[in-house]
Amino acid sequence: MTMGESPSATPKLILQNHCDDTRSTASLSTTKSMPFAELLRSKPAAASGTGEGKDDMQNLEQRLSKQIYLSLKLERDRTKEKAAEEHKTIEDAWRQQEKMSKLVEEERRSLAKSAREIWSNSLSRLQTQSQTVSASGRGEGVVGSATLPIPHRSSRGGNYKNLGKDRPEMPSNREAIVKWFQEVEEPRSAALDPMTGCIASWFHGIIDRDATEALLQDKPSGSYLIRVSDKIWGYAISFKSKTRCKHFLIDAGDNGYQFFGLYHVLHASLVDLVKYHEVNPLCVNSQDFLKHPVGQLRDVPDYDGLFKAIPDLSEDSYL
Repeated sequence: MTMGESPSATPKLILQNHCDDTRSTASLSTTKSMPFAELLRSKPAAASGTGEGKDDMQNLEQRLSKQIYLSLKLERDRTKEKAAEEHKTIEDAWRQQEKMSKLVEEERRSLAKSAREIWSNSLSRLQTQSQTVSASGRGEGVVGSATLPIPHRSSRGGNYKNLGKDRPEMPSNREAIVKWFQEVEEPRSAALDPMTGCIASWFHGIIDRDATEALLQDKPSGSYLIRVSDKIWGYAISFKSKTRCKHFLIDAGDNGYQFFGLYHVLHASLVDLVKYHEVNPLCVNSQDFLKHPVGQLRDVPDYDGLFKAIPDLSEDSYL
């Protein structure tokens, strides 16, 4: 109490100060319990207070700074966690793709290895067959358990080397084919069965595919014939399979007879070729064996005019 103040005023002053303290305390307590947005709105009001208000303002700013820091830290942690999850997802997808690529590469290598083995086995089998046929020509050959028949060469044969060197690559007409046959194939007894000296039961003249398929149409599977080709210097063997007629060109070279293409067996005569494919399929991995020769349908054979001198005809030459 100061000088000049009445004693009765003292209790009022004390009560007023007590009320001010109570309001300040209540205000601070209310401020602490306010949410973040309310604290921001209360900031201007707090700034206009007394010294105690300034302290409250400092406390408020500290709390705001702490809340902002915690919010930023929480957001940063969430961003890191999300980035880690995305990285893990991408890494898992990449590893799965790498695993699939390895599986595909292993499968490709396995297929390539199998293809090489099949090719190698095919070459080995063909080489073995070729050696067997060569041995058969000397009376030594055996394929599996079936002995290859040994054809008897005709005594009318001669030296066949270097025949037809001046011929064009393909015949130009029927007359050229007939001339070639009479000059080259007839002296080689190509159409004759060496066992009988007669025309072979499977031999036909220059007939086209349509006529050939008409001959084979009603025949059983395994039926076949050999005809003089109108497209090459050689022959065509026509075969009736279970589903259709197949045609294979036979190259009549200076050294023998063989199918066109690589790694086919070379035979000394058409008879050798026929006997070989009676026990060996026409194609690798097939069941096409020569079983039933198909002869002539007409009284006048389709090879009429092909020979200079018609050889003897066997009964098997006709159906």
